[in-house]
Amino acid sequence: MKFKELIDKYNWDDVCSALRQLYPDQRKNTEGYKQVFSELQTIKPVETKMRIVIEGVLDEYDRLMRCAHENQKEIKSFLRHIPI
Repeated sequence: MKFKELIDKYNWDDVCSALRQLYPDQRKNTEGYKQVFSELQTIKPVETKMRIVIEGVLDEYDRLMRCAHENQKEIKSFLRHIPI
């Protein structure tokens, strides 16, 4: 799935609900996130070599979400304690 397809698949209410569940301390920033989401909906997609990978990872204690993005020469990755 391409990033633009992901943005188009969900509406702001879906995204806002998920943000509030995952980041309850960020309620004060909701309007800023809404503005960014609205802007993302209007941007014309451009083909690049960058990839975003999100996958569930099961360790001995928790289920985690691994998120990574990579472009031509760099890979960044982090684990986030998000129930999946």
